[in-house]
Amino acid sequence: MEIEVGCVVSYAVGKSGVVRFVGETDFAAGEWVGLELDKPEGKNNGELNGRVYFTCASNHGLFCKKAQIKAVLSRPLGASATSASRLQQMRDRRASGVGTTTSTLDRRSSGVGTTTSSIDRRSSGVGTTSSSLRAPSSATTPVTRTTSSGSFSRSASIAAPPGSTGSMPTSTTTKTASSTGSSSTASRLALDGSSARRSSISRAPPVPVSSTASDEQLADAKARIAKLEEELEQKNRNVEQLKQSLVVMRDATRAESDQQQQHQQEETSVEATASEEAMDVDEESSVDATAVLEGEWLEKIESVRQEAEEHVRSVRAELEDHIAQLQIEHEEQADELRLENATQASEIKSLEAEIVQQKLRIAQFTASEQKKAEEVALAVARQSTGARKVETLEAQIAEFQEMIEMMTLEKETLEMDKEIAEERVEECLAEIEKLKASMVLAAAAPERLGGGEGTGPSDEELAEENRKLRAAVKALHERSSEEKAELNKKLRQHQREHTELVALREEVEQLTTKRNKLEVEVEELKELLDIANAYESMVEDLTEKNLSLGEKVADLEATVIGLESLKEMAEEMEHQHAEYEEELRAEIESQRASLQESKQSLVDQKTVIDDRDRTIARFRDLAQTHREEINQLKAQLRAETGELESLKGTTHSALNQTMSLRTLAAAAREHEAEAGKQKINAEQARLENTFLRAIIPSSIFSEMDQKMLRVRLRLGRIAGKSDILVQYLRKDLEVILQQDAKDGGSGANLLDSARSIQQLLLGEKLAAVSCQAKEDLFMLECHVTTEEEFAQGCSQLDIPQIDVLEAALDSGLAAFVDGTLLASRGGGDNTTTYDRLIATLDEWRNS
Repeated sequence: MEIEVGCVVSYAVGKSGVVRFVGETDFAAGEWVGLELDKPEGKNNGELNGRVYFTCASNHGLFCKKAQIKAVLSRPLGASATSASRLQQMRDRRASGVGTTTSTLDRRSSGVGTTTSSIDRRSSGVGTTSSSLRAPSSATTPVTRTTSSGSFSRSASIAAPPGSTGSMPTSTTTKTASSTGSSSTASRLALDGSSARRSSISRAPPVPVSSTASDEQLADAKARIAKLEEELEQKNRNVEQLKQSLVVMRDATRAESDQQQQHQQEETSVEATASEEAMDVDEESSVDATAVLEGEWLEKIESVRQEAEEHVRSVRAELEDHIAQLQIEHEEQADELRLENATQASEIKSLEAEIVQQKLRIAQFTASEQKKAEEVALAVARQSTGARKVETLEAQIAEFQEMIEMMTLEKETLEMDKEIAEERVEECLAEIEKLKASMVLAAAAPERLGGGEGTGPSDEELAEENRKLRAAVKALHERSSEEKAELNKKLRQHQREHTELVALREEVEQLTTKRNKLEVEVEELKELLDIANAYESMVEDLTEKNLSLGEKVADLEATVIGLESLKEMAEEMEHQHAEYEEELRAEIESQRASLQESKQSLVDQKTVIDDRDRTIARFRDLAQTHREEINQLKAQLRAETGELESLKGTTHSALNQTMSLRTLAAAAREHEAEAGKQKINAEQARLENTFLRAIIPSSIFSEMDQKMLRVRLRLGRIAGKSDILVQYLRKDLEVILQQDAKDGGSGANLLDSARSIQQLLLGEKLAAVSCQAKEDLFMLECHVTTEEEFAQGCSQLDIPQIDVLEAALDSGLAAFVDGTLLASRGGGDNTTTYDRLIATLDEWRNS
């Protein structure tokens, strides 16, 4: 890829600029490319270490390698169009509904689609110092909301980690968006970190005190960031729990309304059937039986109506309270999110200011360390020069010492020669004196000889002797002159040598002094060398600290980038929360409308009940007239056929009525039990459908999800069947109490007492089992425990005893429908069914 000055290139994700410089630089080896970015996301203005490579606005300049250039956008000169921000892109993708995943970091993606991210890069931040790091990949799927006729459904792609269950869609989407933001800024972080590392290597490291302070600031920044992320996740979880509770309350309201309508329909059908049966019975049976049945049905209808009214009032109050509480909590959540966004923005600004200060400190430390490095280099050069001078002077001193020794030897030799010459001079002088004495004697001898008379030698002999003496004296004089001249020459030579020796001695003293000075300088240079070695080790340590500080600065930059992405994500979440608030308001309005409809339906039901009361009153009047007619007809019949035949007919009709009532009661119980089972199955199927809709779009059921769903369904069935049996037992107890009241309080017989005791004991155990099952089910739905406790609770509830308990409850329902559950316990299968149910309930409660 050929890059020229003036080209518009793409540097990293969301970064583009114009090439202003291509070539070698002073701060690092190799060929570098200088970019003028479109946004103030650079690090300089084209000037580094005092050299101006190009000129641009502040924080718009950036140097990078050619390999870091992603693509050449255009060859001609000119500025490239500024790309839209990531927040706008996210909003556009959300509006268009097109899902995006992470783009490949080693090339620029030009369209919205699905790509993968996988690139090995050297990372200098985000808490890792390894030589290579695999950039994370993430996938996001747009969130879909649907609101129609008071119903609200939301499905989201959930990228749940292994071992995590029951996570809410919004929190998972938030995590996915966070990973997307981190992956989109990973390449820019790596490239900026590498360039910062190269520039920090070329500069001298800072002092250790600043490094310690920067470490503390970095630790505080990381702690604050971790705390903010935890708080954000906690808020998201709280919002999702509120959403889930709203959905559960809405479903519960619908279920209650459906149950109420079914109950009213059953009451209507039962009342119609009862009225028809009562009319038939009135026509076929006696007056007393008809009055008892009418009283019972009227009491049942009145109690059911009162229960329905109380239930509607309680449900209405609960709904109003819950809606008001949800509104208050939602407003509090929105205020907290706004406050957190403001706090995060202020912290981002403070971190950016800290990073700028750290960069300024690093630049100052780099300049000071460069000066120190230059001083150390000069000291090392001086030390090497001084060492060479010391070696040269030591060689000269050695030569001078040898010359001094030789001159000392020569001086001693000359002194000895002088002494010998002086001795010879003295001998020559003594000999001259002797010769002078002999000459004097020789001059005096002729005179003595002339006074005598031929007693001495002759004149010729004396003349010959005189010549000889003169020749000898002359030769001696010449020899002495020569020796004297020679001795004078040697003396002058010795004087010159003595003068030279004095000068050499002075020079030797000067050289000795100079040598001492040089030795002192050598010691100083050795100290400087030690200092230089210490500086070198310090430079190495500071270089390492500078590298670590550069990595920490890159980590801070990565932190700032992450906080910026978190800020953008917070803005996006705030936008989503605003939309969701509107949806919740619409949902609340729809709930209010449904509540008004429920109120209107309640008014209609009251009108229907009033109509039924009037109908019952008319029916009573008709029944009274019919009773009078029947009495008249019976009186006539008794009069005509006799009292015996009348009694037989009455007994036969009463038996038929009793058998038909028993048959109808058994069928009603069977239908009621079957309806309860079907209602439980329908509720469980609805829960299963809701759970599958929240889970299946992102991943297939895991073993933990299946276990949780299985446990929830079983607990729901157990609680429902236990409630059905408790209702049946309560109705039987009420019937027994009513009969006791009709008998005038005379007391029940022994069989009824035993049956009541069995009913109370079984009802207490069934109520305890139902409460325990509902408590476990509430724990599973609320998910208020940790993941480990939740998994442990699911494992404890998924045991074989639950199957045994459910089978025992089914057997108990079947036996109760047949009327054999609470029969005599003297023996047989019925007693075994009751005992088995009691034992199973005790075993499950104890486990």
